[in-house]
Amino acid sequence: MTELKEAAPPPGGERRRFARTWVGLPVTIMLADGSPVEHTAINVSAGGLLASPVVASTEGGTCTVLVTGFDTPLEARIVSHRTSGTGLAFDDTVTGEALALWMVERAIRGG
Repeated sequence: MTELKEAAPPPGGERRRFARTWVGLPVTIMLADGSPVEHTAINVSAGGLLASPVVASTEGGTCTVLVTGFDTPLEARIVSHRTSGTGLAFDDTVTGEALALWMVERAIRGG
């Protein structure tokens, strides 16, 4: 079974604690106002994911990440916006790791 490991923080002020894996899979992000919006998870880790296109909410806001076929919704915080998308940090990294492993397996199998 594949295992995700916590990464040592890279030099230069990088804040990531977990190694990211490219997945390119669909996710639904539900904002605090309850509006679900379809996005693509560009990459995922136990700590969060990068969603594209940019999530229409401010940094520090909260949302729920839903993935069809994965039974547990994840609460997340919006931590950054960039041209490639929006960085989300999961509140629960244990469930985040389960989601990341699930998504990596799906990406390897072709969706």
